[in-house]
Amino acid sequence: MDLQESINVRQANALAKSAQQMDLNEKRLVLIAMSQIRRTDTELLTLEIPIHELAPWFGGNTYQEAQKAADGLLERIVHIQDELGNYKKFQWTTLSEYVTADKKRGRKAFIRLKFNEELKPLLLQLQNRYNEIPLKELLPIPSFNSQRLYEILWHDSHGGEKTVLSYKISDLKVQLGLKDPDGKNERYKDWRDFKKVLLKAKEDFDTFGALRISKYLGQKQGGRSFSHVLFSLSLFEDLPKEEGFLKNPKDLKLAQDLKEAGYVQNPLEAIEKYGYERVEETLKLARRAEKKAAQSAKPIYNLGGLISSMLKKGVVDKVALGVQDGPDLKTLADTLVQAYSSARKEFISTYWQSLGQDEQEHIHDLMRVELSDFVLNQIEKLNWQGASYEITRNSYLLDSIQLPQQLQTLEAFVDYEVLFQEIGEGQKAQVLIAAQKMLS
Repeated sequence: MDLQESINVRQANALAKSAQQMDLNEKRLVLIAMSQIRRTDTELLTLEIPIHELAPWFGGNTYQEAQKAADGLLERIVHIQDELGNYKKFQWTTLSEYVTADKKRGRKAFIRLKFNEELKPLLLQLQNRYNEIPLKELLPIPSFNSQRLYEILWHDSHGGEKTVLSYKISDLKVQLGLKDPDGKNERYKDWRDFKKVLLKAKEDFDTFGALRISKYLGQKQGGRSFSHVLFSLSLFEDLPKEEGFLKNPKDLKLAQDLKEAGYVQNPLEAIEKYGYERVEETLKLARRAEKKAAQSAKPIYNLGGLISSMLKKGVVDKVALGVQDGPDLKTLADTLVQAYSSARKEFISTYWQSLGQDEQEHIHDLMRVELSDFVLNQIEKLNWQGASYEITRNSYLLDSIQLPQQLQTLEAFVDYEVLFQEIGEGQKAQVLIAAQKMLS
């Protein structure tokens, strides 16, 4: 299984809204294991999950963390509520085994586990009272509470179709694992404290998911304290749904670091706009400045605001190029990258239009053989049309055909277009270095 693909987690509503208590890695392992179950399965099979597929999500020593999560699930109890309000409880799994790598046999290390047979009617051959949620909507969320709330709201709203949902706070806390089903061991008893959980979830939704909490309101019914919470939901329509790709784990980690540094805007949008390396270097530079300022009479109080300003001004590029005044080499590098990319895109589009229908179909056939099943499924859904298809096709052609010499490298493009004659060779070389970084 490739965790970069858009894979669905299918489960009965009763399981999605069950009482669950576990840590984030255990929950992620449950979701990944559930996503391996096929519609046609009639029995709960023993599942094998390669350790290297867990690495982007578990962090630290992945082997130890994976084994710890698998062993932990043997002791975790899921509470399923029936229509009368009674709870049935049992362990999540009945088998947990860490299998080491065997180089002689070409075998990589993996986790072997099996779900409890009691979960069979909640995971297999589902016909009604169930829902599906894309794994990519859950896996990146960096908090168990936020992840569980996303799962609950997604199921109850049918993927965002219902925009208003109301919950009894005590029941919602049970589902989130913040309160035992028998009413004991309640956390965040005060509404002001529970609001912090909801605020964190709202921030995580804004960063990592398509389902958004527009607002949440505490409600009082027959008393002085808040008894219910009302959610107003929406879907983030600006995300191109046809792409559906799971965010790169490196991007997600950097996005989380930005949020922890106080960056209040959407960190993933910043990474997409400015590029991973520039954002990463900006964060490092800002933290060094914060550390240095802490020892002075003027400490930095708004690190997030400083990072935002640095990104807009391209401070990292100026520092790297050793430029504070004179020609704006960052702007020149940006312009070069845009011109180079546009020229390559124009050539590929012209090339494609010059092909006959048989030649175009031949290239489509090659794409069907060489591209991943996930990408092909997305293209098929779009009927081989639209912006996402064109981007995929052009990217494939760029790797498949011989480009004119002037479009093969930045240096060749600059020489062919006779660019940057007005600046010295030293600054021209710096522009090329900065532009190359943007492309890498």
